Amino acid sequence: MTRLTLKSSLEITKAHLTMNKKALITTITSLVVAFAIIGILFYMQTFRTIHFDLKKENIKVVIHKSDSTIVSFTADTDVKLQKGDYIYTTEGDNYANTPQSFTVGDNDTTVTINPPYSDAYRTKILNAELPAITKVLLKAHPILGTDFTIADGDIYDDGSWYGTTLTQKPNSASEQGDMYRIVLKKEKADWVIKTKPELVLSARDYPNIPFEILSDLNKKVN
Repeated sequence: MTRLTLKSSLEITKAHLTMNKKALITTITSLVVAFAIIGILFYMQTFRTIHFDLKKENIKVVIHKSDSTIVSFTADTDVKLQKGDYIYTTEGDNYANTPQSFTVGDNDTTVTINPPYSDAYRTKILNAELPAITKVLLKAHPILGTDFTIADGDIYDDGSWYGTTLTQKPNSASEQGDMYRIVLKKEKADWVIKTKPELVLSARDYPNIPFEILSDLNKKVN
């Protein structure tokens, strides 16, 4: 009777140990899973949603972090990025594909992708539009055809802005004529003069003209 009781006790103890071992394994597994979930949630909280707003068609945007490529896309999209500094590049035949930097901070935000036209493409536009632009200038100011030299000028922004210099022809070789500036904008199919010919184009006088255009024209010298 004593041997049976001892044997039964040993079997019960063994069973309890087995159950405790299983319970311990289950507890440890649960803790590992819980910590993993907490880690994943914490990791996900380090990301921010960045909306990329593409203002131009037929371009590809590539996001870089250091020397690594993160993602690329060809249309408006949302991307999850961790806080830090990034660079995006654009790929497109008609655009200046210059790398641009941006920073992901504490909040979700929007990054606008609006690359300017390349020099080559702006020159192509200029060559096509220059006869019409010159015609508009001469019609508004006939004196430009006789007393001034009209520079070829430049196409700006999205191709709808044009600016040039008008240099007064001197009476003698020893003199230097004054240089005036003027800006036109293409509205629908027609070029429209937006400034008077002026020695300096003021942003205060022409608030609706992009400052970069006025600044560039004002920097031009004989």
